[in-house]
Amino acid sequence: MNMSKSPVAGMICLAAGRNKFLDPIMSNKIKLTDIPSPVSRHWGIQNLSQGWKPETFKPHQHEYDEYAVIWKGRVVMHNDGVNTEYVAGDVIRFPAHQLHGGVEALEDTEYFWSRGD
Repeated sequence: MNMSKSPVAGMICLAAGRNKFLDPIMSNKIKLTDIPSPVSRHWGIQNLSQGWKPETFKPHQHEYDEYAVIWKGRVVMHNDGVNTEYVAGDVIRFPAHQLHGGVEALEDTEYFWSRGD
Protein backbone atom coordinates (compact mmCIF):
# COMPACT_ATOMS: atom_id res chain seq x y z
CA MET A 1 0.00 0.00 0.00
CA ASN A 2 1.31 3.46 -0.85
CA MET A 3 1.16 5.20 2.53
CA SER A 4 1.42 8.70 1.04
CA LYS A 5 -2.03 8.23 -0.52
CA SER A 6 -3.57 6.54 2.50
CA PRO A 7 -6.08 8.64 4.47
CA VAL A 8 -4.75 7.07 7.67
CA ALA A 9 -1.03 7.64 7.07
CA GLY A 10 0.53 8.86 10.29
CA MET A 11 -2.53 8.07 12.43
CA ILE A 12 -2.40 5.82 15.46
CA CYS A 13 -3.52 2.22 15.11
CA LEU A 14 -5.43 1.29 18.27
CA ALA A 15 -7.03 -1.90 16.97
CA ALA A 16 -6.19 -5.33 18.34
CA GLY A 17 -4.08 -3.93 21.15
CA ARG A 18 -1.52 -2.37 18.80
CA ASN A 19 -0.23 1.14 19.42
CA LYS A 20 2.06 2.15 16.58
CA PHE A 21 2.17 4.65 13.80
CA LEU A 22 1.09 3.43 10.38
CA ASP A 23 3.51 5.81 8.66
CA PRO A 24 6.65 3.73 7.95
CA ILE A 25 8.87 6.77 8.57
CA MET A 26 7.59 7.03 12.17
CA SER A 27 8.83 3.78 13.68
CA ASN A 28 9.75 5.01 17.20
CA LYS A 29 7.21 4.17 19.88
CA ILE A 30 5.87 7.12 21.84
CA LYS A 31 3.39 7.59 24.67
CA LEU A 32 -0.07 8.69 23.60
CA THR A 33 0.25 11.62 26.01
CA ASP A 34 3.25 12.86 23.98
CA ILE A 35 1.00 13.63 21.01
CA PRO A 36 0.12 17.35 21.01
CA SER A 37 -3.53 18.31 20.85
CA PRO A 38 -4.26 19.51 17.31
CA VAL A 39 -5.02 23.10 16.46
CA SER A 40 -7.38 21.93 13.70
CA ARG A 41 -9.70 20.23 16.22
CA HIS A 42 -10.39 17.33 13.86
CA TRP A 43 -9.24 14.91 16.56
CA GLY A 44 -8.15 15.00 20.16
CA ILE A 45 -7.21 13.13 23.32
CA GLN A 46 -9.56 13.60 26.27
CA ASN A 47 -8.59 12.94 29.90
CA LEU A 48 -11.36 12.87 32.53
CA SER A 49 -10.77 12.44 36.26
CA GLN A 50 -12.98 10.04 38.21
CA GLY A 51 -16.14 11.88 39.26
CA TRP A 52 -16.01 14.40 36.38
CA LYS A 53 -19.42 15.71 35.33
CA PRO A 54 -20.19 18.70 33.11
CA GLU A 55 -21.35 21.78 35.02
CA THR A 56 -24.43 21.92 32.82
CA PHE A 57 -25.21 18.94 30.58
CA LYS A 58 -25.68 20.23 27.05
CA PRO A 59 -25.73 17.48 24.42
CA HIS A 60 -24.46 18.67 21.06
CA GLN A 61 -24.38 17.50 17.46
CA HIS A 62 -22.19 17.93 14.38
CA GLU A 63 -22.56 17.99 10.60
CA TYR A 64 -20.24 14.95 10.48
CA ASP A 65 -19.88 11.55 12.18
CA GLU A 66 -17.63 11.49 15.23
CA TYR A 67 -15.82 8.49 16.72
CA ALA A 68 -14.27 7.78 20.12
CA VAL A 69 -12.00 4.96 21.29
CA ILE A 70 -11.91 4.47 25.05
CA TRP A 71 -8.49 3.15 26.06
CA LYS A 72 -8.63 3.61 29.83
CA GLY A 73 -11.36 3.77 32.47
CA ARG A 74 -15.16 3.88 32.44
CA VAL A 75 -17.37 6.74 31.32
CA VAL A 76 -21.09 7.36 30.80
CA MET A 77 -21.94 9.04 27.48
CA HIS A 78 -25.27 10.32 26.22
CA ASN A 79 -25.91 9.00 22.71
CA ASP A 80 -29.23 9.58 20.91
CA GLY A 81 -31.31 9.94 24.08
CA VAL A 82 -29.71 7.03 25.95
CA ASN A 83 -27.02 7.14 28.65
CA THR A 84 -24.58 4.25 28.13
CA GLU A 85 -21.53 3.15 30.10
CA TYR A 86 -18.43 2.61 27.99
CA VAL A 87 -15.19 0.91 29.10
CA ALA A 88 -11.63 0.56 27.83
CA GLY A 89 -11.67 -1.09 24.42
CA ASP A 90 -15.06 0.29 23.36
CA VAL A 91 -15.38 2.17 20.07
CA ILE A 92 -18.25 4.65 19.83
CA ARG A 93 -19.83 6.20 16.74
CA PHE A 94 -21.87 9.38 17.02
CA PRO A 95 -23.64 9.76 13.64
CA ALA A 96 -23.98 13.21 12.09
CA HIS A 97 -26.83 15.29 13.61
CA GLN A 98 -27.26 12.90 16.56
CA LEU A 99 -27.24 14.50 20.03
CA HIS A 100 -24.40 13.23 22.22
CA GLY A 101 -22.13 14.26 25.10
CA GLY A 102 -20.30 13.20 28.21
CA VAL A 103 -22.33 12.55 31.38
CA GLU A 104 -19.91 11.23 34.04
CA ALA A 105 -16.47 9.63 34.43
CA LEU A 106 -16.87 6.58 36.69
CA GLU A 107 -13.07 6.09 36.75
CA ASP A 108 -10.11 8.08 35.48
CA THR A 109 -10.79 7.88 31.74
CA GLU A 110 -8.76 8.55 28.61
CA TYR A 111 -10.06 8.40 25.07
CA PHE A 112 -9.21 9.39 21.53
CA TRP A 113 -11.89 11.12 19.44
CA SER A 114 -11.93 11.99 15.77
CA ARG A 115 -14.15 13.59 13.19
CA GLY A 116 -15.35 11.10 10.61
CA ASP A 117 -15.14 13.41 7.59
